[in-house]
Amino acid sequence: MLRPGTVFIHGTGLEEGELRLMRDSGAALSIAPAIEMTMGHGLPPFGAAAAAGLRPGLSTDVEVAAAADLFGPMRTGFQVARLAALQGLTEGPDGQAALPTTRDLLEYATIAGAEVLGLGRRTGSLTPGKQADVVVLRADRPGVAPVYDAVGTVVSAMGPGDVETVLVAGRVVKRDGRLLHPGLPRLLERAAAVRDRLREPAPRR
Repeated sequence: MLRPGTVFIHGTGLEEGELRLMRDSGAALSIAPAIEMTMGHGLPPFGAAAAAGLRPGLSTDVEVAAAADLFGPMRTGFQVARLAALQGLTEGPDGQAALPTTRDLLEYATIAGAEVLGLGRRTGSLTPGKQADVVVLRADRPGVAPVYDAVGTVVSAMGPGDVETVLVAGRVVKRDGRLLHPGLPRLLERAAAVRDRLREPAPRR
């Protein structure tokens, strides 16, 4: 299983040597901090991954138990990783506290996440030659404006409601804060029907 393209989820409880084996084999790590904390898996291993020279991606994992967007994991990951470092629970390669930055978390959610999935040459950053995957965020809303540090604002203060426009491979799929999927109302109706069916009591045998 230790081979390029293998993606390990969570990684809680793994030792540095195990994480180095993952790194050296070309495998990747995806951390889902909201679920790891909610379900008690253990401390999200941001510090341990950094000590092993492994750059993780971010994920949501169980979308019925945590929000599916990556703003929450960025914020949760930033907070819990800094708490762990400041409490002396993790340390970096030099033995000092590995304090992550907001830029680290933004990279975990974007370019590192793409690399974990083997898509780093196609997406994850605004780079010539990659497909035009673009998220445009509003910076004029209360609680966000005025912006001093753009990266810090995205990680610490923004959420899905700040997403103004989204392009996937150059195609606009959200504009002016509204999704453009023509079948969205029907999909939501079907989702509600599944919810209602699951809530019905099981028939007696």
